[in-house]
Amino acid sequence: MSIAVDESEKLYPPVTYGRSGCYQQIFDSRDVQWAYQNGRMAPVTETEIEAAVQYVKDSAANFFGTPAVSKVPEHRLRKLAKGILNAARKAVTE
Repeated sequence: MSIAVDESEKLYPPVTYGRSGCYQQIFDSRDVQWAYQNGRMAPVTETEIEAAVQYVKDSAANFFGTPAVSKVPEHRLRKLAKGILNAARKAVTE
């Protein structure tokens, strides 16, 4: 299960009819659209940055055959990853 799913279930537990396990519909499509849009436009998280940095490291090692990225300081990789993720967020909002 994803972090987003875990967090959403903790913050907004499902509302069911008694013990039936059937969910009550308490939101309409506008609420869901609003939530989706806000999620897509949310600031980049540390978890996303860490995942992107790890991807860059793994990709560079596989592409060049050596861990060439290992010589790049961690703060520069984080800045690169954050910039890429922010550019993707910006593309979604325009």
